[in-house]
Amino acid sequence: MVKPRRIPLSRRSGNAVLPKRLTTLTGSGQSQDEWVTLQTEPQPLFEGDTLTLRCLIHSGSTVQWVYFYKDNTELKYEQFRELRVHSVSKSHEGFYKCSATWWSKTIYSAEVRVSQAQVWPSLNSQYSKALRIQVHELPQPALTREPSGEIFEGDAVTLSCVVEEGSGGWRYLWYKDSESSPPVYQTDSSSGTGAGYTIGAAALSHSGEYWCRAERERTSLNSQYSHPIWVNVTALFSRVTLTASPGATVKEAEALNLTCEAAVNNSPHPQLHYTIVRDGEPVTNSTNSALYSITSTEKSNTGSYTCAVESQGVRKSSQELHIEVQTSWHSAVAVGYRVSFFLIHLTVFTLLLLRYCRIQGYMCIPGVKSR
Repeated sequence: MVKPRRIPLSRRSGNAVLPKRLTTLTGSGQSQDEWVTLQTEPQPLFEGDTLTLRCLIHSGSTVQWVYFYKDNTELKYEQFRELRVHSVSKSHEGFYKCSATWWSKTIYSAEVRVSQAQVWPSLNSQYSKALRIQVHELPQPALTREPSGEIFEGDAVTLSCVVEEGSGGWRYLWYKDSESSPPVYQTDSSSGTGAGYTIGAAALSHSGEYWCRAERERTSLNSQYSHPIWVNVTALFSRVTLTASPGATVKEAEALNLTCEAAVNNSPHPQLHYTIVRDGEPVTNSTNSALYSITSTEKSNTGSYTCAVESQGVRKSSQELHIEVQTSWHSAVAVGYRVSFFLIHLTVFTLLLLRYCRIQGYMCIPGVKSR
């Protein structure tokens, strides 16, 4: 392909279509009145990204060639108005501009004036602002935790991951216990405020080290891993225990006290809810007392008992405690005494009745004749 010769203004055609002034928005976000404007994607640009440069020409102008420059060095000339640099690195930093050649006139979008030593000094050129392209190293996100203090079971925990440059277009990935493990969560973000990973009700299993990493949505390039942050979830209350007094085996009519205990680790002390269950059926349900008292036990009180404690969405249960109510020998003697007493009285009453009947000459027993 033969590079076109630029024609001095003294030889330009009188009927060539020349551009008018145009207000447009450059990559830096500032409005400029330019005939030729260089535009790129919103910055910052990171290593591995694709740099796209577009040379914007006033509508209606007949353009034959577009030239692209870096630091005043011509890169290439195209019939198309776009230049792409794939997988940029720090070496691609610099000032870029473009120029457009009409059939009879060349207009530069340059920042630096053309000197007399350059070629075609007689050209009448219009200069626009150049764009400075900066290439950033892949960032390391900042990972923070809220709350920053001690975390108890049932608490809400939020991890925040932010790319300090503040640009959008990142997808955030979250890792637990190992950077090489599969992500435990993924958050998309179209803003520069980062993203969060929230654990609604922390459990002991949520304890561990966490990392985050940002992935460029348009190129699938990953940032560095963040520094790890440790999440340690403390038990809200200790193991629940159920005890019986005087013991798990009692005699009928004896008193029995069942006590449910759970040591709370958090301060201020949260409200605890106690439930004592016998053979799967609740026998007491209270937020005020952890004591279940039976003043006089019966055989029906025999069974398997458990206690459950609940607070802030955390519920823990004790092991089963089997309660047996036995028949006491005092009860057996008392029953025998009452039966014997009744039989003795019945016998005495019967004998007295018969004696009375004989004296009176009555027939007290059917079928027996009186003499």
